[in-house]
Amino acid sequence: MLYCGGSYSDTWNAEGEVDWIAFYTTQNSATVVMHYASGNTSDESRYIFARFFEAGSAPSKPVELHSGPGSGYSTELQGVAYTFENPGLHYVEVSPDDEDESSGFGYSIELSGEWSQTPPVAAPPPAPPVKVVAPKIRLALAGSRLKLPRHSVAVRIGCAHASCSGSIELVRQTSTKSEVFAKATYSLVPNQVGRIVLDLTAQGRRMLAHAPGHRLAATLLVDVDGGKAVKKRVLLVALPSKKAHSRHRNH
Repeated sequence: MLYCGGSYSDTWNAEGEVDWIAFYTTQNSATVVMHYASGNTSDESRYIFARFFEAGSAPSKPVELHSGPGSGYSTELQGVAYTFENPGLHYVEVSPDDEDESSGFGYSIELSGEWSQTPPVAAPPPAPPVKVVAPKIRLALAGSRLKLPRHSVAVRIGCAHASCSGSIELVRQTSTKSEVFAKATYSLVPNQVGRIVLDLTAQGRRMLAHAPGHRLAATLLVDVDGGKAVKKRVLLVALPSKKAHSRHRNH
């Protein structure tokens, strides 16, 4: 393979040899230089034909130039240059002045510009975008009542589509502000159902203790990173402690 600034040479070793060279240019005004070459310095009557075929030109209309010490070509011993004006696939036909006596001499070729012997390989199509599946949380509650045997409540949640992580809060909205009186964090793998325990804050315990019938309406809010939050209205119900239940039976 020949690259920009590279060269190639060949010597004919048999009668009737003719070489064809194909080039694919990738820029305007790329130049190829052909040189006569001979191992016999006393051979001053020989020369080569170089026929240059432009991309898209008719095969019968090449540009023909000569290089060698033969009669009439002495000014072209340094080689003949031809510039392909437009990018594309071009051909050069190289042959001796007498194909019946071609053995023992040949040519060399030099390249300039951006060259390749083969058309450039098309870049692979871009990879399809990776579809990001958002995690999905669902509440696995039997109803809207959450019973608190002490100062904590257990909530079951399920995870789908992707790993789920986030926080769970029990929130009570007043006329002036939103109060969080229980909070916990969680982390679940896809298709896992987890039991998450939320401990009431001191304020939450006071609110539930002073609520009528020890029942307190609240909102259960489940946030999930990268997904849609889930919320549900619930009723917190404080169960009597074992000591209180025992005192009640004794009376």
